[in-house]
Amino acid sequence: MSEINVALIDDHEVVLQGLSALLNSHHGINITSTYLSGYDAIAQIEKDNVDMVITDINMPEINGFETAVELKRLLPELKLIVLSMEYSEVHLNKAKELLLSGYVSKSAPIEDVVSAIKTVYSGGTYFRDV
Repeated sequence: MSEINVALIDDHEVVLQGLSALLNSHHGINITSTYLSGYDAIAQIEKDNVDMVITDINMPEINGFETAVELKRLLPELKLIVLSMEYSEVHLNKAKELLLSGYVSKSAPIEDVVSAIKTVYSGGTYFRDV
C-alpha cells in the first residue's frame, strides 16, 4: 500500500497535535496538513496533496458537515471521514446522506481511526452503529 496523505480539521490545537503524532507513527499514514477551521481547509485544500480529510463536526463558524460539502464540491474524489465526540444516530445518518466515507467516535481507540483510514483509502466505507 502506498502512503496515505491525510489532512486533519479540528478547532482544538491539542487534538490536532495529538492525533497527528499518533497517526504519523503508523506505517503508511502521513499527516500532510492540519487546520483549525473548515474555512482554512477550504481555502488551502486544493494546494495540498491529500487523499483524504478527517474533520470534527462541532466547530465554530462552519461545522464539519458544511466543510465536507464544500470540500467535496472542490475535490469530488476526496475521501472524507468524520471524527467527533458527537457520535449519534442523527450524525451518523447525516454523514451517510452527504456520502462521506466514514464516521468514527473520538472515544474510539486509535486503531479504529487507522482502520477507518485504510478501509476508506482502499475504496470502502467505515461506519459503526451508534
